[in-house]
Amino acid sequence: RPVDQYKNATRPFGIRSKFLGSLFGLRYSFQHAVRPGRFVNDVGFRVLGLPAAVVAGGNFTRIGEEEVAAIKNETGTELRLDTAVRIDFEKPVMWLGNKRLLPLIVSLGSRAQSPPVTLCTTYMDDKIRLALAAKGGRLVFTRGGKATRAFASDWQTIEGERPLSGGVVGTVITAAAAA
Repeated sequence: RPVDQYKNATRPFGIRSKFLGSLFGLRYSFQHAVRPGRFVNDVGFRVLGLPAAVVAGGNFTRIGEEEVAAIKNETGTELRLDTAVRIDFEKPVMWLGNKRLLPLIVSLGSRAQSPPVTLCTTYMDDKIRLALAAKGGRLVFTRGGKATRAFASDWQTIEGERPLSGGVVGTVITAAAAA
């Protein structure tokens, strides 16, 4: 694969225009280990130039030898028993707009992952963690970079807020369009 294949990776749907890319673009993707047994996934992007993010917290538990063996039989993926975990994610929440002024916070409904995500850590040091997912996907998590910037903790601002349901947002949009 050519190296420049990923040069527009922050522009979804193959958008090549710099203008359109600035309106609809990936800003960041983080997985925060907030305390033992807890992760928060936070993916930031732009929608029509407005900042937005989808946030989903999850708790993880170690899985046993039987479950690791069942995964190998089902998918062919051999997870490391000593680091294999299952992450059960909560309902995802999306915020849109300036998080400090008055962001629109919306519940995205059902669980973030169904079934839960199962993976193992294959390597870890103070700067990088490599993981293998139950279905064979390979993941790379790093420390530093954008994770050290102030916006990396934006998810904490909305964590305790009560989101609107998708039905409420749809009703408001429909009423506004009809007016």
